[in-house]
Amino acid sequence: DLGMSDSLAIVFFQYFNGQVRITDYLETQNFALNSVVPFLKSKPYVYGWHFLPHDSAVRSMNDNVSRLDYLYRNGITNASTLRKEGVSIGIDRVLTGLPKILINLGTTTELVRKLPIYKRKYNPDTGDYVGPDHKSESHAADAIRYMFAAIHYYFSKKGEFLIENDIQEN
Repeated sequence: DLGMSDSLAIVFFQYFNGQVRITDYLETQNFALNSVVPFLKSKPYVYGWHFLPHDSAVRSMNDNVSRLDYLYRNGITNASTLRKEGVSIGIDRVLTGLPKILINLGTTTELVRKLPIYKRKYNPDTGDYVGPDHKSESHAADAIRYMFAAIHYYFSKKGEFLIENDIQEN
């Protein structure tokens, strides 16, 4: 969750043999996009792919560069923008998948703390779902929702990645 004017949330995960493993989590309000690339490069990970929310394709009003283009220009070429879909579809995926995941508790304290307190908003008169309750814990929930969307669209049921990176590294 890149956060337009609020928190940035990143879930680092592995999907292996149909098993989701969350290895790390970052949430901050103090990162501009120009700090994300050095941060990602500083982690000791070999990234398979970076999945960004649908709004990462929107061009900035400041420089007319999308977040995805910015990452490409700064060496993060294995990245894709997720398709926009209804929030309730993603929430259903999270509710189904969350009980089955493995989480590294040593590097995901903030995520583990926030997920159980995330709430949906309902119309008090009709009881209809009206959207997420946008508070500090919603960034963690959105990042998890995007993770499950990436798994749904980019991985086979066996956990095989469905995209090949055409860019050759020298």
